[in-house]
Amino acid sequence: MTQLFPALRKFSIAIIGISALSNPDFSFGQTAGETVKDADGNRYHTVKIGNQLWLKENLKSQSFRNGDKILSMPISTDWSNFTKPAVSEKPKNGPYDAHYGRLYNWYTISDPRGLCPAGFHIPKRKDIEILLDELGRNKSKWSDKSIFSQGEAENLGGKLKAKSKLWLAPNSGSNNQSGFNALPAGYRARSIVDMGLSAWFWTSTEYDALNADGMVLSNESSGAKLTYHFKTNGFSVRCLKD
Repeated sequence: MTQLFPALRKFSIAIIGISALSNPDFSFGQTAGETVKDADGNRYHTVKIGNQLWLKENLKSQSFRNGDKILSMPISTDWSNFTKPAVSEKPKNGPYDAHYGRLYNWYTISDPRGLCPAGFHIPKRKDIEILLDELGRNKSKWSDKSIFSQGEAENLGGKLKAKSKLWLAPNSGSNNQSGFNALPAGYRARSIVDMGLSAWFWTSTEYDALNADGMVLSNESSGAKLTYHFKTNGFSVRCLKD
């Protein structure tokens, strides 16, 4: 678990067609009715959350937008010091579901060949903040210095998490009100861990030479966490409309 937060980390921070719950305070979760294909021909659905149009599924592509193949790293390989673009192979055994998509290191995220389908991009940290604001984030109580999830009172994570048995109990607050449909793919450091417990998403925002910003959702929290992580980690990717 040493590859998660470069700072303190005390605990594991840890469908398609889901419509928004009836709540007058929110106007998101509408199905946009658009399907998108990546460079490998995988199809994705979209969901409109506020003024943003997101893919509803984690990225599955094993190719850059120009068709170049991304290096696939076997599960048996320690990629914790690998600093070139790479995508993780899936475990051959166990509960790794097709809906989880692929796990990418940040060097794949920042590659100029582009990872998302045409017309979409990797969200910046600011894009995630806009998403959380749309879900009702209380900025006055938000602290990036906290090692714990934020926004539990507003159920920020619960509104993003899928109501799925793939999430292990308690899956706090999960109602997928936004339609984002986040699933617990876990993350990859030396190996893939936390499946069923957490969802980790990259942003394109670099924190420093070794780290980049990302968002974490946990089965144990109804909130969300924005913090920086080692670029060598393998996280899920959600693409945002240009």
